[in-house]
Order: sequence, then structure tokens, then C-alpha cells
Amino acid sequence: MGRFTWNDGRLTRQLAVKTDTVTNPNAQFDDHHSTSTGATLAGAAVGALIGALLSGGKHSNGSTGAEGQPVPELQNLVGGDSGYVESRLTSSGYTYIQSSPRENGMDSFWKHGGSCVDVRSILNRYQSFTYANPSRCR
Repeated sequence: MGRFTWNDGRLTRQLAVKTDTVTNPNAQFDDHHSTSTGATLAGAAVGALIGALLSGGKHSNGSTGAEGQPVPELQNLVGGDSGYVESRLTSSGYTYIQSSPRENGMDSFWKHGGSCVDVRSILNRYQSFTYANPSRCR
């Protein structure tokens, strides 16, 4: 079972997801060593979607979302590889700004209208797409 936890600005919420298939039991996520299953990735995507729905489910349409909140229109890219994701971001009007290395991965920052988005990859797979502080996109 995968468990996804997020904070919607007021409450910490959790979602547990059980899947029948394990895609990569040795994948590592987050900033600490752990093992994960395909359920974790599915849980992250579903949790981000539910988080967006609980926060009003608004699309960014150029406006800045709350820092740390998932970008609803990008959640279908969670788990994608770099070539596909970067192509989709560029074709959707996002502009690459900068990257910061992290353990086992990278945070890259992309600008779209007035929004700054943190695109987090771990072991060459995209884990999350969240609104970032606009100062990261300058």
C-alpha cells in the first residue's frame, strides 16, 4: 500500500492507495533512503489530484497558486521520463529557468505566466509538480 501525505494550508491530509502491480520496488523517493512501490507513485498522483480538488481545483491560467500546492494540469505527468515531460512543459508554454540538485534527483523551476513551478525528479522520473516561490523563477 502506498501512502501520500500533503498539507492543504490548514490541515495535513493522507491518502492510502493499494495497487495490484509493483513497477519498481527499489525506487527511492523523498530526501531520505527508503524503498517504494508503484503504489507510492500512484498515491502521489492521486493525492495531488485530490489535494487540488480540496483546494478548489482551480487551473493556474497564468495566476500563481499557493506555494507547495500541486499544479492540477501537470499531475498527469507524474512518473514520466525527462524527454517526454520537458517536451510537454515546453509545448504548454512553460519556460525553463534553473535547476537545483538534490539527493538522487533534481528540482527544476519553470515559469508559466505569473506562476513558478517546482518540477521535482528523483532517479530520472518526475515525482511532483508544485507551485514554488516566485523568487525561484527570476
